[in-house]
Amino acid sequence: MFLWPQACIDDMTSQVDAYQASVLALKEKVIPMGGFWWQLLGHGTSLTWNPKVNRPHRPQKQVRILLLVIVLVTLLVTLLVTLLVALLVTLLVTLLVTLLFTSLLARSQRRLHNARPS
Repeated sequence: MFLWPQACIDDMTSQVDAYQASVLALKEKVIPMGGFWWQLLGHGTSLTWNPKVNRPHRPQKQVRILLLVIVLVTLLVTLLVTLLVALLVTLLVTLLVTLLFTSLLARSQRRLHNARPS
């Protein structure tokens, strides 16, 4: 039976220290290049994460104004789309009625032409 060698406290401490040094070197290299390290972890670009500092904050009044603008733009777009659809339906109905009456007129003219005595 094979037994794994027992790691002593000094071995484990040196491995943990080496890992922490590697992570620190990576942070120092990557963060000045745009903070990709913390982006991977879902955080901001600073070395310490503080949700109150690192999250974008908008004052309540700006949020209300932004929501009002979004609602107004949505209503305007809805109104324009509704008007466009109504216009297209009106044009389609007008076209169909015109075609129907044109065909009825042509048919009645043919009947009158055929009914004339020669």
